[in-house]
Amino acid sequence: NLSKSEHFSLTRDIKERYGSTFFAGNYLDIAIEKGERHTCFFPYDDPITGFCLPEHGTHPDYPYLPKGGPNSLFFTGVDVAGDTNGDSTVLTTLQYIDRELRVVAFERISKTPLFDQNGTIERIRRRLNQFSGDLYYDATALAGQYLKEAIEKELEPEEVLRCTPINSTKKPAKNNKHNHKTFMLSNLAGIVEKGKLVIPYDEQDRLKQLKTEMRFYKLDDKGLATDTVMSLALAAYAWKRRESNNTYYDEEEGVDYLMDRVA
Repeated sequence: NLSKSEHFSLTRDIKERYGSTFFAGNYLDIAIEKGERHTCFFPYDDPITGFCLPEHGTHPDYPYLPKGGPNSLFFTGVDVAGDTNGDSTVLTTLQYIDRELRVVAFERISKTPLFDQNGTIERIRRRLNQFSGDLYYDATALAGQYLKEAIEKELEPEEVLRCTPINSTKKPAKNNKHNHKTFMLSNLAGIVEKGKLVIPYDEQDRLKQLKTEMRFYKLDDKGLATDTVMSLALAAYAWKRRESNNTYYDEEEGVDYLMDRVA
């Protein structure tokens, strides 16, 4: 965790740069405007089991995705519902193509039973089949630990290897001064500011929760809904770590990027 002085300094610097909220302003508007040319996949649920229908979205030629080619990569972030009534489990998949990160699949489901993660496991399995790539999931709290156990028990070994647990309160290495959450948020903020993020347009506005949470997200997120932001941050973090060959030098720079013009 950050020390009090580090947390105060980081909060002050980010507020000076971004205002009291983290992603507010024209940078987020650019991500939304870019999305008018793209669509997003929203999985169907079986009305009886609650699981994703296997026949939906599993065709190899996804009509809602541009032809990716060899340079197209997919990254999924899963923020699992915790032990509070307001939490949701969110799965967000980003496609990296044309030097942009586009939201191509989004699923927000009501709280899953803490001791029974079968519903989440089914969705993770479906997502890995639909979008071959890395999947990062939040393993911070108790629900995350139960999800980690379920993933290791229920998924095939090759699927488990594609799933990376992230404890957001821990530092990725002992020499780092920031924890995973700080890295994830600073990385996502940098992606937004550089105009790399694309949030697709949807007539039913099913990404409204994501846009709202990003619009009002604050560094001190106590009492705020943050499930969709953290799911997106996890997916973007998977991309960042792939880009930097799992080294953390670039990530330290990513955090400093938020503060480089504050002095």
